[in-house]
Amino acid sequence: MSISGVNNQQPTINYDQVIRRIVIALLLASAVIVGFVLDVGDSKLAKFSGINSLRALRFLSRLLLLSAPVAAIVGITLGNLGLRSSKLAIDIINLLRIAQWAPFLIAWTLAFALTLEPGQRPGWLTWLWLSTYCAVAVGLRVTYEYLLVRYFDDIGGKGAIKQIMRPAITQGLFIALLLDMFVLARLWNPFLGMGVGYSVSIVLAAVTLLLNWVAGETFQSNALKWGRSAVKAFEKENFASLVGPSLIVLLCFFLWLVTAPFLFTISPSTIFDSLSALLGTHEFYNDVSVSSRELVGGMLISGSLAGIVIFLRQRFSIASRASDPLLQASQLAPIALLPNLQILSGLFTSQWSVLCVATFTFYPFLSAFTGYSRVGAAPRIALATSEALPYTCAAFVLGETWNATAGLGFMMTVAAATYDVNKGMAGFVVLMLLFAAMHITLHCLAKTMWSKNAQAVPRSETEIV
Repeated sequence: MSISGVNNQQPTINYDQVIRRIVIALLLASAVIVGFVLDVGDSKLAKFSGINSLRALRFLSRLLLLSAPVAAIVGITLGNLGLRSSKLAIDIINLLRIAQWAPFLIAWTLAFALTLEPGQRPGWLTWLWLSTYCAVAVGLRVTYEYLLVRYFDDIGGKGAIKQIMRPAITQGLFIALLLDMFVLARLWNPFLGMGVGYSVSIVLAAVTLLLNWVAGETFQSNALKWGRSAVKAFEKENFASLVGPSLIVLLCFFLWLVTAPFLFTISPSTIFDSLSALLGTHEFYNDVSVSSRELVGGMLISGSLAGIVIFLRQRFSIASRASDPLLQASQLAPIALLPNLQILSGLFTSQWSVLCVATFTFYPFLSAFTGYSRVGAAPRIALATSEALPYTCAAFVLGETWNATAGLGFMMTVAAATYDVNKGMAGFVVLMLLFAAMHITLHCLAKTMWSKNAQAVPRSETEIV
């Protein structure tokens, strides 16, 4: 005889959630083991993947683990402070849209200062520099994403942290990968028989796919979720949006000007002296021209390839399903393959940098174009191009550092190698100004085209004659 009112049902176990948490724990444990525990020289894995590959992966894992927790804490703290004022929050969002990429464009400063030989181990001071650098880069991204989600999607703190976790980890992997390729350049160089790109690219592809699976995300859902906040931010943009970020930049510049004689070895005055000297040389304009051609050529290639993928995904449902994991894996893995592609294709100088730009920008362009689904076709292209711009600049800086005879990245690398930091910083200022100008111009064009389209489309069915 059953007793009414008594619930005899046992609590069900969500096995899917348990498996996802186990995968997270395994990923974290693997990173800790590779980064801090594993002895590369005595490891049996070295016979399978190679000692150099394990060294590159150890550097990548250790740098991410040392910097990511600090970056998350600092980024979320700064985001919460910015949310105390809605005006300050939107100004910080508009500023960080461009400023968050500054660490990626100044990585040339580390190429010679911290470059290591294949068997050389970095000391504690090197790790301090690298982890601080990486933490700043990831922290700026965390602050930007956290403010974007909290301000425009009106999501609580815990929900926002959960939503930005995956892109923050991906950004950390991206900057750690670039630093790995800069600092351990000899390990990545296929001409020296030490190319590690294949092994690292396989690991990055697997990690990216697992992170997306644990988060329950696909390429499409990732792009649309990010685009929801990005479109709202774009709709609120106007010329007045530039006032707040400009004032913040001027304040930072003033503080640097005042404190430079006491805290820094370089100052704005010495940098602008070097900039004035650069502007008077033909070589500088040739460097700008070379980098501009690489930027345009690489963007045309990646944009064309992205257009083909978009057409196939929209036309055939099976293509959309089949390409989704491939697109997720293409976020970071192809970048690790670039050094090996260089020796296979025989590309040199400008062609090599064009390949770097095309590889770096394919995923961000395609993802942004997919995310801006609520915007018309022409504005979407402009906005997707603006989102891919920072990857473009980082790409030709890396490409020209590795193999070039001209370009802004080459000029800054040579300046670092010859200890002419003022000249290198002058090039960095020019690059940031060009990047900011192109980004703002593309957003203005998109805003103009979007406004015209919005006026041309009837607001309700009663307006249709």
